Amino acid sequence: MNAKRWMLALWLLVPVPVIAFHFGPGRKWAARENAHALARQAAAAEDADPARAAALYRQAAAGLGAADGDARARLELRACAAQARDGDAAGAIQSLDRMIAAPAFADLPADTRAEARALTARTHYYSAWVMRLEGAPRDEW
Repeated sequence: MNAKRWMLALWLLVPVPVIAFHFGPGRKWAARENAHALARQAAAAEDADPARAAALYRQAAAGLGAADGDARARLELRACAAQARDGDAAGAIQSLDRMIAAPAFADLPADTRAEARALTARTHYYSAWVMRLEGAPRDEW
């Protein structure tokens, strides 16, 4: 009889680790998996519809937690690149400037910071180049 009670107690405790995983690391894994799926959709849509790709990248970045700072920053960089490709260079520049000015920017890995600065410089350059081609006064570009 004692063995039956132990077996019953063990059987009733089986769901405890599953529930603990579900509400603990499982949530983080699910968020990362969802962000990865959205990023794949965005990458597929980049050439055909850059505006949709930028929105999907931003949605993927929003789904990640604060602990995934580098992944969030990389998704935001891809969103800004798609936004600039769509023709909204001014909006992309504003987003990039906000990212670089944020206090959390210093905590990002060096290659991510370099990529953000390079994308910002490239976007500024092409924006000025387009303004020059359109005949804007020299002091504006």
